Amino acid sequence: MRNMLIGLFGLCLVMTAVPGAAVDRSADEAAIMKAMEKFDEAYRNRDEQALGALMADDFENWLGTDQGRDVNVKAGMAGLKSQPNVQYQRSGELGVVFITPDVALYKAYWEFSGMVDGEGKPIPPLKILGACVMVKRDGKWLMVAFFSRPAGK
Repeated sequence: MRNMLIGLFGLCLVMTAVPGAAVDRSADEAAIMKAMEKFDEAYRNRDEQALGALMADDFENWLGTDQGRDVNVKAGMAGLKSQPNVQYQRSGELGVVFITPDVALYKAYWEFSGMVDGEGKPIPPLKILGACVMVKRDGKWLMVAFFSRPAGK
């Protein structure tokens, strides 16, 4: 009986804490989705300034080898210049997970086509699963890191 009362008391504490802990993240989620739409548009248009505006100063590539927004924007543009016919689109959103109120993980699929290998031969379209680490700074959601891996066929 004592264990049942302790369990019931614990359940009551949890249940009363849940409404206070629940936070409406819809505005932040919408802002992250909008930032990612702008990122996709800037990438498709090869717009360095627009890309840079969506990345934090301390952006880091997924390998940890390129640090800083400017370095990563330049590397991304160099990649696009080496693949001038590449087409890019987001093909599916998996959602946003909030780690803290000002840190979130955005997950989606992206598809790339029009790529060629070192000999100029076409490469089959590539679908990747990507995750962007987003931070809210001065009221604006910015990307601080991006991770990706091939998503299969």
